[in-house]
Amino acid sequence: KSPNAFLIYRKAFLNELNRQNHNLRMTDVSKLVSNYWKGEPDNVKDAYRKIAQEVEVELNEKRKKTASYKIVWKNSKYSSRKRNQCEKIKKDKSEVNTKFRPAVS
Repeated sequence: KSPNAFLIYRKAFLNELNRQNHNLRMTDVSKLVSNYWKGEPDNVKDAYRKIAQEVEVELNEKRKKTASYKIVWKNSKYSSRKRNQCEKIKKDKSEVNTKFRPAVS
């Protein structure tokens, strides 16, 4: 999933804090970022929303390029069992267990 506008803003905020050598706990950073985000004007939020959309487009393009692995996996000789095969195995095991009766003295 691609990051939303707030997550991108948060990442930029963290980068700036690190650049300035601030050592804050993440809980404090989260509160600080949240307060700053709420106070940002709409044009700043819109800029981050635009960045988020661009990131989403870029990630979708990358996902399309790497989708070929699904085809390779689908044609693999190591495929998972189908549900009815698993049920048959369970049924066969249960029949074996019910046929065994211990001798009562």
